[in-house]
Amino acid sequence: MTDDSISKSPETKQELQQEPQQELQQEAPQESEDMQQYFDTLKQEVERCYVLADAARKNGYDPEKRVDIPLAKNMAERVEGLISAVAPELV
Repeated sequence: MTDDSISKSPETKQELQQEPQQELQQEAPQESEDMQQYFDTLKQEVERCYVLADAARKNGYDPEKRVDIPLAKNMAERVEGLISAVAPELV
């Protein structure tokens, strides 16, 4: 099927216009209890590792006094953290 045949077909145009609307109307899948427990466990273990790393640094096992990599809750925070490490004047 060529682009010309698509542009000539009013039914196809309607279908293409309705697709994005239908996608927006669909609800996001709900997390299962097991999945939520998995992510909670990951978060707890990461926090435990940060506490352990912080304690090790305070005891002189690393020349830095704090853990350099801040935790990010989402992609935006992660990008902001990466940019601030390279160009702190931008943040």
